[in-house]
Order: sequence, then C-alpha cells, then structure tokens
Amino acid sequence: MGEEVKNSTMRLVCESVLGRKVDLPTHTDPKEQEITKLRRELEELKTKNTGDNMQEDVDRLRKEKKVLMRRQEQKKLKQEIAELKAKGKKIEEGKPWEAGLDSLRKEVEKLHSLQSLLEKKNEELVELKHASTHPEKRFDDLLQDVRSIKSAGKRPMETVTEKSPPTEPPKDKVRVDPTTTTMYTPKDMETLRKAYKDALEGKHMAQSEAEFFKQRLMKKLTPVPRSKRPTLTRRTTPRNLRMSLSRSLSEAEGQNLDSGEKDETGEGDEQTTASKDVAMLDRLVHKRWKELRIAKKVDHKALCEEEVITYIKIDQARMDIAEIRARGDFDHLRKDPRIGLDEEDLCDTCGLGHGHFGRCGRKSRPRPQSMTPSPRPIFLISPPPQKKKT
Repeated sequence: MGEEVKNSTMRLVCESVLGRKVDLPTHTDPKEQEITKLRRELEELKTKNTGDNMQEDVDRLRKEKKVLMRRQEQKKLKQEIAELKAKGKKIEEGKPWEAGLDSLRKEVEKLHSLQSLLEKKNEELVELKHASTHPEKRFDDLLQDVRSIKSAGKRPMETVTEKSPPTEPPKDKVRVDPTTTTMYTPKDMETLRKAYKDALEGKHMAQSEAEFFKQRLMKKLTPVPRSKRPTLTRRTTPRNLRMSLSRSLSEAEGQNLDSGEKDETGEGDEQTTASKDVAMLDRLVHKRWKELRIAKKVDHKALCEEEVITYIKIDQARMDIAEIRARGDFDHLRKDPRIGLDEEDLCDTCGLGHGHFGRCGRKSRPRPQSMTPSPRPIFLISPPPQKKKT
C-alpha cells in the first residue's frame, strides 16, 4: 500500500503543487497507471528528438548564410570592377578636354593676379587723393590769412558810415578839455602821495583789526576739548603792562581822593613815578627781548613750557616771555631799588629805556621790527582822574 501511494498519488500531488497540469485519477487502477507512464515516456522522447533536430537546423542555416554572403561579396566585387573599367574608358576618351581645361585654368590665374594689381593701384590712388585735399585746405587758409592781414587796417564801409558824423564838423578852433591837460606841481604830488599813504595805512589797520576780531570770534566759537581732569594753565597772551599800571594808579588815586590826604605836590610826584615805572618796564622788556633774540625755535618752545603758555609764533613767544620776565624783574626792582640797569638799555637824551615812545621830546632809537607784537585791537585809555582844586 505504501509503495502504491508513493508511486501514484504522491507524484501527482507534487506535480499539482508545482503548477503542472495533472489529471487526477478517479480511481487507482494499475493498468491506467502504466498507460500514463508510457505516455509520459513517449512525450519525453519526442522532446529530446525535437531538440536534436533544432540544433541540426541551426547548423544548416548558418552554413547557408555563409554561402549567401560569399555570393553577395562576389557580385559587389564584379560590379566595382565593371565601374572602374568604365571610368578608365571615359578618362582615355576625355584626355584632349583636360589639356584645354589646364590652359583655361592658367588664364584664370593670370586674370586674378591682374585684378589684385588693379585693386592695389586703386587704393593708392584713393590715398593720394585724400592726401592732396589737405594742402588745398591749407592753401585756402593761407589765402584767407593774407586777405585778413591786408584788410586789418581798413574798416568796412558799413562801420565807416555808421561812425561818421551826419553833419559837417565845425571849422572853428577846437578847445582842449582842461580836465585832461591838468598839470600837477610837486607839492600836489606830495599831498596826493601822503593821502594815498594814509588811506593805505588805514586800510591795512582795518584789515588787521578785522582779522584779529575774526580770529577771536573763531576761538570763542570753537569748543575747547576738555579731558576728565582739567589742567591749570595761564593765559597765552599776557596783559598789557601800561593798562595794568594805569589801572593801579587810578585805583590808588581814587583811594587818596577818598581819604583827602593828597595835595598838588604829591600828585606831581606820583605822575613822575608812574612815568618812571613805565620807562623802567620798557627797559626791562627790551633787555629781556635782547637776551631772547639769539635763542632758537626749540629754546622758545622750552621757555613757553616753563612759563606755561602756548607757542604760536617765534616773535609772539619771544615778546610774551620777555614781558612775563620783565614783570618779575620789575617786581624785584621795586622791592630792592638799589639794583640798576645797564647803560645800553638807556636812551641817548633822557636816559629812559627803548620804547618809551618819545617822552623826552626826541625820537628814541627805533624798536626792532621783530619786537613789535602781533596786531591787537586799539583801546583808548582814559587819563587818571585828577583832584579838583578847592
């Protein structure tokens, strides 16, 4: 039973699972099983035979293909040989035509060379024509210049008729205009020169004052950069010594007027002492200025740092340092009047110092040009008040 099941049913079941078409037997008959086996064997044998036949057919077809290919190649070769033979015959027949073609080609080449030469000549001709136009233009310009030079001194008819008088000029003697023939005497010329000089000086003075006020305004308008810790510095320009002296004298005289202890002799003595003080200050300033005249720019800068002032120009710095040091010398002289000045600093006539501006009645020796201070505004100092006589 087991062998029958194994031989019959299991094989059918496996083939059905694999997807093959299997006729399941309705009943298990051993004869029918043998018949099916035989049929299957026949089918297998047929498939094997058909496979062998297919291979034989393929080989036979390949051989036929090779034979056909050879025949086609032979036909192509025969056709090419025939074409070449035909071309050779045509070439042999057309040899005289080739000779004519060669001659025509040579003639065409000659014509091309002649054409190129003619083109070059035409280009040269155009260049020569263009170059010849410039001399013609220059010649025309020269002719116009010559004509303008010839007619430079002549006026055209229109301008002559416009400017000519409509009526005949009078035959009387023409009077000369006295304003154009005025003669100036040397005295008139001197007065004119003085007036011009005064006007020029006034103009320069006004310009210098305007420049000074402009600089002063700009200094006030420009903000001063301040650090966190402001430094203590003196004023860059020292005060005017004459103004300070006049103020001190006026204050002293006011105190004397209030106290009532001043008389006429005392007033004269004070005026003489004030003039002497001013003269002494001038002498001290001139002396210090002479000492600083030899110093250089670097020395002036160092001295400005010592005196705690700013350096602007060498002349300004020299004058400022001289005034500062002269003020110190003046204070020292007032404390100890036994100290005197050198004879070189005295005037020839009155014995005062240079720069006292002619208080002795004669002109003192001129002050050096570099000693003159920079342009400053002119202030009118009112004279000190005098005591009324009772």
